Amino acid sequence: HLLQNRRNGSQQNPSWWQKRAFQIFASFAIKPGLWSIAAKLGRIGQRLQGLVKGTLLDPARAWTKTRDLPPVPKESFREWWRNRS
Repeated sequence: HLLQNRRNGSQQNPSWWQKRAFQIFASFAIKPGLWSIAAKLGRIGQRLQGLVKGTLLDPARAWTKTRDLPPVPKESFREWWRNRS
């Protein structure tokens, strides 16, 4: 199934907003400082999810109607590694 999904996905052209979303993601993913800031903001944003979920302010409203986002860890692996005893 994974190979079939990969084949089908590679044959489709992503929409303009999907391309843009991956460009934005890539700009954060290649810079550790930006990634760290985004992770900290994600922890803060997750606290607000209950207020926004399912409302018009929810950018992923169609997706979150039937799904929950996974919890953001309290600390990243890098933070855990740095703070371990």
